[in-house]
Amino acid sequence: MHNTRLMSSAMVISALCLQTTAQAGSAAGTSVFVGPAESQIWFGAGYLSEDNYHINRYTGPEEEGFYPHIELDLRYRGEGEDDARYMQLKGQDLGIGSRRVEGRYGVQGTYGVFMEYNQRTRYYDEDLQSPLRSDGRDRLRLPEGGSTADLEDWTRDWEVDRERRQLSVGVQRHVDEDWKVDASFSREEKEGRLYRGYGDWISQEGFAMPAPVDHRTDQFDISAAYSGEELQGRFGYHLSRFNHLDGVRSYGRRDDADQANYFEVEDPHSDDWGDPDVHTLSLAPDNTYQRVYGSAAYSFQPETTLHMNVDIGRAEQDEDFVEDTEYQQNLSILDESLNGQIDTTRIGVRGTHRFTPRVQIRGGYRYDDRDNSTPHYELQGNERTRVHSLTRHTADLDADIRLPARTNLLLGYEYEQTERDLADDDTQDHTVHTRVRSQVTDSLSGSIYASYLDRYGANYYGLEATQPGIASNVPTMRMYHLADLRRIEAGAIGSYAVIPELAIGLELTATEDDYHESAVGMLSDERYAYTLTVDYFPDEMISGYSFVVFEDHVRDQGGIQRDLTQDEEVLTVGLGGTLSLLEDERLELGAEVFYLQSDTDISVSDGGDFPTLEIRMTQLELYGEYAASEQLQLRLAYLGQSFEEQDWSRGFGPGWDDDFDDDMVLMGREAYDYTAHMMVASLGYRF
Repeated sequence: MHNTRLMSSAMVISALCLQTTAQAGSAAGTSVFVGPAESQIWFGAGYLSEDNYHINRYTGPEEEGFYPHIELDLRYRGEGEDDARYMQLKGQDLGIGSRRVEGRYGVQGTYGVFMEYNQRTRYYDEDLQSPLRSDGRDRLRLPEGGSTADLEDWTRDWEVDRERRQLSVGVQRHVDEDWKVDASFSREEKEGRLYRGYGDWISQEGFAMPAPVDHRTDQFDISAAYSGEELQGRFGYHLSRFNHLDGVRSYGRRDDADQANYFEVEDPHSDDWGDPDVHTLSLAPDNTYQRVYGSAAYSFQPETTLHMNVDIGRAEQDEDFVEDTEYQQNLSILDESLNGQIDTTRIGVRGTHRFTPRVQIRGGYRYDDRDNSTPHYELQGNERTRVHSLTRHTADLDADIRLPARTNLLLGYEYEQTERDLADDDTQDHTVHTRVRSQVTDSLSGSIYASYLDRYGANYYGLEATQPGIASNVPTMRMYHLADLRRIEAGAIGSYAVIPELAIGLELTATEDDYHESAVGMLSDERYAYTLTVDYFPDEMISGYSFVVFEDHVRDQGGIQRDLTQDEEVLTVGLGGTLSLLEDERLELGAEVFYLQSDTDISVSDGGDFPTLEIRMTQLELYGEYAASEQLQLRLAYLGQSFEEQDWSRGFGPGWDDDFDDDMVLMGREAYDYTAHMMVASLGYRF
């Protein structure tokens, strides 16, 4: 039903769009495909050894058993010099839920149309439990006769997932040799459920719930582009509209209100489930975003080019606030709705000039302005609405210098000044960077790079200190991206061909962030990565590769009562290769084995360290492809994956847990621990 709703409503709008413009699409959507006009169709079957959505990361099958495997790529290209028509119809994973179909048709140099549909489910968790029942989209209810004391006897199973469906259509029209016009329309709908929580931080009491999701995003684009010998440019208009669909009620406090902005949930902590406490929770508000934009590039001479772009937009959100008796005191201060409006302006200029064959200079300036005219409210206590406006100026200059001995030197500087409202007064960033790249010998090449950033001026530290060096403005303290910062980045990349058939690669990167003026919040953030690769290709029939990657990420955070250090180490090892056999390489075999190990330790200054978070994954992929003839091919593939994690934050609920002093009704989210196998056999025909 929902697919029908999406297709029918989108096609009506699309037909009006195509009738009016007779030109649409993005450049990528309507471009002529490159390659031979050869079509192919694949039919087959696959098997998954157990119910598992995690193995393919939201694509592929998710239920145990057999499933159809269908893919197609149908192409047509006009015959002869006078027939410039082209067509392509492509489908992937047509037999399962994560399917995708795209089609294009047109006359090269005259017009082109495209259509694309894709569908994908985002799985969060399954086999969850909660006492809540679904009442359509309006309310999550408790069963009559139940009680908090015997909570586990009244739970039911839940799956938390969300399906996305998107349909896009468009046309492109070449007005003449230099001008073309594009227009496109897309509609995306998401339906399902996601995790949400409700609680009181004072009483340490709360519960998790499967909140409803049912909303739509429409986007429309129209643009014109000019491409001359010296001047190229594009200008256009973009509209994006987000709104909730039927099934969720709205308050309609204004006579013209037609909104779907909330749902209700009954509290499992209620003394009487027959007459429970009911909470009202808001959904993401309906909103609209529009922008007009233009860009141009002009070549004054072969050595000098200038690029300019302008982007002016407006975001609006005027949905009523959700009424809740627990927050009536604050709601009485607010207006009926947020009356949100943000105007954005972006202007950029960038130039390039080559002084000599060995020296090139690049420089640019960017202006960004975010004018938030949404009303600002001071509520009860320390609560307030934080209306964020900013103006940012950025200028940069680079010099690219070719040195002797096949060596290149890059030097650069960037300055950024940001003025913000209700966050801090003024921050300034100074960044210098350099890179040296060289082809030392025919067998050895590499590069090294480094940069240093210094940010200062943030009003992050020492605001109304309640203790020496401790700020009391908690929202500001959490905004570590505004704090004074010194950042050092460095890296080295090298490649060495030991023999023509064997190459070794090495990459080292390091980033260190020092929030030197911060007493609370983020204090430091260090990231290191080491990569080793080996590629071996003795002849055209055999190729192999291997890699080892080690990453270390350490964060220090400060609090008023205690400090915290998080140390995350990730090791990734992989080995794979391909082998071609038989006459004319009609049989190709491939394999890859992959291992990942992740350990995260969280230590606290008062000694209350957390257990280590662990992930272990081993994966094996095998495939074979046999060409029985020029038209007929057989393909076999296997994927095996073992995944195990140790996560102390999972597995709690749905009832009370002795490890907690507070009262939390959770949904029993378990850590992943499985070994799954997937096999696919398919027959392909080319014509």
